[in-house]
Amino acid sequence: MPQHHTLTCARCGRAFAATRADARTCSTACRVAMSAKRRNDAIDALIAELAPLSQALTVATQRGDAAGVLDAASALRERLSLDDAPRLLDSTLHGLLIAAASGVVANHSE
Repeated sequence: MPQHHTLTCARCGRAFAATRADARTCSTACRVAMSAKRRNDAIDALIAELAPLSQALTVATQRGDAAGVLDAASALRERLSLDDAPRLLDSTLHGLLIAAASGVVANHSE
């Protein structure tokens, strides 16, 4: 007979009996809700990183600052190329953002 562990759910705080000592949630609903929260938090963090890069690109474009545009677009493209961005963003949106940043870099580095 498997050993049961009395644990506290990391999401709702309810005590539950688990057969695994490393269980974190009391139910599938709590597990799914925790997973969705982690994903949403990661997306919020990515947006917080992308916003100033996008703003810098916009400002440089408005000022006609070719070097600033190149720097901002390169930084944006580099950040979008990290492993978490394709996983967190819709693939179409991610592709469009990379293409746009790459196009800006190509046009301003000539």
